Amino acid sequence: MGGDRGSVMRVGRRETGGVSDENEWYWDLRRKVAVPASQRGPGDNMLGPYRSRAEAMNWKAKVEQRNDGWDDADERWEQGDTTTSK
Repeated sequence: MGGDRGSVMRVGRRETGGVSDENEWYWDLRRKVAVPASQRGPGDNMLGPYRSRAEAMNWKAKVEQRNDGWDDADERWEQGDTTTSK
């Protein structure tokens, strides 16, 4: 065992699109604050993960952007346009 921390293997670390738990941030809907992964609460109250605290704090713009894209896709589909380009 010794004191060589470099040889310690981490087990169970989840990777999410190149962002590890140690670097993930979430938006807590209940408390209305950005929190690091280590402080996140129940999934029902969280949005994320985000790559940074700033991204987590800007959650609303990201949600609106995605909703607008989905609305546009719905409109194209309703008009019979099945292409995926914008």
